[in-house]
Amino acid sequence: MGQILSQPSIRKDKEEELGSFSSFGVCSMQGWRTSMEDEHIALPDLLAALTPATNEEKSFYTVFDGHGGDFVAKFSGSNVGRILATTIVEKYSDFLKEKKDLKEFSLTDCLIESFLKTDVELLEDKLSKLDHSGCTATSLLIDSLNKILYCANAGDSRTVLGIDGIVKNLSFDHKPTNIGEKTRIMQAGGFVESSRVNGNLALSRAIGDFEFKRNDKLPAEEQIVTAYPDIIAHDLNLDTDDFVILACDGIWDCLSSQECVNLVYYAIQQFPKDKEFSLAEISSIIIDVCCSPDAGGHGIGCDNMTMMVVALLKKGETLAQWKERVLAKDIKLADEVNFVDYRKKVFNYYQFEDNQEFFVTRKTGKITFDNSGEEEEEEEDVDMDADEGSTNNRFRSGLHKQSGLASNNRSSNEKTIQVPLSEILQLGGDGLTYDQNGMSYIKGDFLKVLGLSGANARFAQEEDDDEDHNGDTKIEEINDDDDNVSKK
Repeated sequence: MGQILSQPSIRKDKEEELGSFSSFGVCSMQGWRTSMEDEHIALPDLLAALTPATNEEKSFYTVFDGHGGDFVAKFSGSNVGRILATTIVEKYSDFLKEKKDLKEFSLTDCLIESFLKTDVELLEDKLSKLDHSGCTATSLLIDSLNKILYCANAGDSRTVLGIDGIVKNLSFDHKPTNIGEKTRIMQAGGFVESSRVNGNLALSRAIGDFEFKRNDKLPAEEQIVTAYPDIIAHDLNLDTDDFVILACDGIWDCLSSQECVNLVYYAIQQFPKDKEFSLAEISSIIIDVCCSPDAGGHGIGCDNMTMMVVALLKKGETLAQWKERVLAKDIKLADEVNFVDYRKKVFNYYQFEDNQEFFVTRKTGKITFDNSGEEEEEEEDVDMDADEGSTNNRFRSGLHKQSGLASNNRSSNEKTIQVPLSEILQLGGDGLTYDQNGMSYIKGDFLKVLGLSGANARFAQEEDDDEDHNGDTKIEEINDDDDNVSKK
């Protein structure tokens, strides 16, 4: 059961950087969810922190989509890059010492080992014993020296490649209903019910989720849920291969792989010449396309959203030169490939006003290709994240283990009401409603009757002036110890 806000949290975290062989732009937004559980890694120079001289031959990018909490996603965002870089350096050193054939050195093995090592380090972390969360991971490792792209994927986030206007999937979603996944789940003692692992988890591979990894007789890759990634390798051709998209399922629930690639090409073609070109802004716009205009769309467009675009550069090429190279291909897109029509297609139940299709996330209601049109959060909403010590920086290095995590994101002006979930369900009525996807909605007035005892469920209620004109109040968090609450 997922809880959503009465109004989306539309503050965006953006980051971009130019590397020697790749350039990236990423944007993340909490959206309608009550907390942000996405993380990412962006390391254009993966091995720089571990080698005496900068080694710019390998770049590493990952998007993590958390569920059941943010602990595992944040841990992964802080550690997977370090684990992978260390694994590559150590294995390569061993090959040299033992005079093995370097042709047998496998980055695929390094990626697999890094995902599994992350689970091991999580189990060694004292905080993980109190946590039951997990996260998907979809990763891109660029070996510029050998001109190979590697995608490692565990879960239902996705990585795709844009090739002269056509998409190539570099990953495939791990769903419990897939025959191979279902077979492993059942052989490990689990079951699939309502398209979920043990009736609970909507994906079949993830980092964390240790409640599904308790069979001591089975190796990690044969557990009910496993962090073991599928690896797809692609021979890089910089004359045809343009960019890679990594995104969580909040994007893929709204757009197909080809549609998302179409929008990136469209954005490149439409980006104003008088503005500084930005891959992060392109990611931001596509998030705008996917953000639901209301909370009534059966959950579509109401998830956390993170999208990263990685430009594949020729040696010494700038991002501006890359853009001109892509434009010179003169890729033809269908007339319906544009931000407005795609948004209307995704949310076809909603009647948008003309030129106000993006009113949820943009002040002007339309796309402006810069930050000026984006809505800003209330000041107190911004302050909620101020204690995180610069969210853009704290969890982005990917090479350093974090020293601790905030237990929640509550601001000092919030009040907490402790109330058993069972008593809420008994009250029922119009104040508590559900849609067919298990989303729960609680009216602000309904909270007034919840001054009860107990601690099975927690609601953090904003101050009165944060309530909107309909009387809805933001729900911060529900911890339910009584019911089998589905993750994801």
